[in-house]
Amino acid sequence: MSKILLVEDETKERQFLKKILQRSGYEVAEATDGRHALRIFETFQPEIILTDLIMPELDGLELILKIRAGDPNIPIIAFMTTARKIGLSILKFSEDHGATLALAKPLTEKSLMEALTTLSKSYKVSRPVDRDLESSDILNTR
Repeated sequence: MSKILLVEDETKERQFLKKILQRSGYEVAEATDGRHALRIFETFQPEIILTDLIMPELDGLELILKIRAGDPNIPIIAFMTTARKIGLSILKFSEDHGATLALAKPLTEKSLMEALTTLSKSYKVSRPVDRDLESSDILNTR
């Protein structure tokens, strides 16, 4: 099972994303800010990090830089609300400084799953088994 570290300070958003990820077969650890995420990162050892950029304590950009210092290869998806041009600049900045992908909030199930599919093709990230896939579907792939 793929392990994702989800870092989001907004409770409703975090619960929404966690539900999507778990329903898709991912094991999810939650953090409410960057400091909390760094503590969990060491013990949980996720395959992917999904982080908000604007948070209290240690923000997402600082988290990305700290993670990259110790693990330059882990896929990181950064996200934030982009109501203004400055938001788009910050998303681009996050990609320039270590985020693998940057997404604008509000995240949808479709945009999140597309991002995870992209990462699974580019990185050695295991994909969760599709729970709706029948064994007969696997045998009839011609």
